[in-house]
Amino acid sequence: MGFFKNWFDKSPKQEDPADKEGWSALGTTITDLEQKFAAQFDGSDRSKTEDVYRVTQRIQELFLQPVTTVIWSGAFGSEGSALGVAGRQEEPYRADKQRQCAESTQRIVEGIDTILQGIYGALPAAAFQGIPADVIPLQSKLEERRDARGPSSLQLYADELRGLLAVVRETVQPLQDTPSAKGLILPVDFRTLANIRRTLLVDRAVWSAMLAESRSTSIAHYNSRTIADFKALRQRVMELCEKHERAFSKSGFSQGDSAFAWLTGMMSAEDAKKSVLDDDRVFHFDIQKASVESLQFLNIFGVTIKDFVGKTEKEIKTIIRPTYYRLVKECHPDLHPGNEKKEAEFKKLSEAYETLIDPDKRAMYFQTGGKK
Repeated sequence: MGFFKNWFDKSPKQEDPADKEGWSALGTTITDLEQKFAAQFDGSDRSKTEDVYRVTQRIQELFLQPVTTVIWSGAFGSEGSALGVAGRQEEPYRADKQRQCAESTQRIVEGIDTILQGIYGALPAAAFQGIPADVIPLQSKLEERRDARGPSSLQLYADELRGLLAVVRETVQPLQDTPSAKGLILPVDFRTLANIRRTLLVDRAVWSAMLAESRSTSIAHYNSRTIADFKALRQRVMELCEKHERAFSKSGFSQGDSAFAWLTGMMSAEDAKKSVLDDDRVFHFDIQKASVESLQFLNIFGVTIKDFVGKTEKEIKTIIRPTYYRLVKECHPDLHPGNEKKEAEFKKLSEAYETLIDPDKRAMYFQTGGKK
């Protein structure tokens, strides 16, 4: 019993970390997102709430996957029992489970900090102030999340963090010990780091709140409020995401709608994935290794990588096709018979068009920097 008191008892001067740094702190952030979404939503203009949606979507994915894995791993419990397995054991056992939960969450926070420190080793935080950046969707695949025999969502999340760390190291390694790193770094590489940084700051806010909850010194708080508050926040982010997805997805379905349709046999897994907004969009994270200078096909059409980011395939066609038809008149062999120079220009234009208009070819072209 003495061990239990040392772990849980709260002295008059001691503040419970969960009160100010737990779900209540994250709830303030979510309230700000809700207010911003309500003020900016326009059913005819997806871009107005896209950024708010990306942040909220990341929080939702963390809630539904790795955070849920931690919460219902035995330290907090399961439906119908506030403490699950741990709650039915002796107090020292239950206290030990809480400590394990805190230690596991602490390792995740430290892992995120390691990646951020890798970025700041080349570029200070101030270099990113005022720089637009996207929040990267969680990379775990739909089938992997729904396959009970596969790796857990926490394992998949850890793999993703390791992948982000590898990208950061690869990107900043040539910039180490360079005083003017911001001036030398390629724009696409800088944007990649900005995207990763912003994404990890969202993740850190979620896991820091989880850490504070797992370190609660209040038995009442830990026994019930942690799970109750988590469920409330989870519902709020899901509702916000659903409003955006139903308004702008091709099918009119939200992620939750498509998941339900899949589970009930009304929709195939492939069709369920197609209803997710990300499926037909291009993100900077997908083109992290591209070199702007070497992408000659873009120069032919007078565009840059930035013109593709955040666009649907339909929008990309409206960018590429008009230019193609304008240029093809200037070099088509039928219009310039016997002109070998024009014929060579036509072949180059056709190759560029076929590459940029095809999602798979375009993705490979961006990832290799245009090098064959």
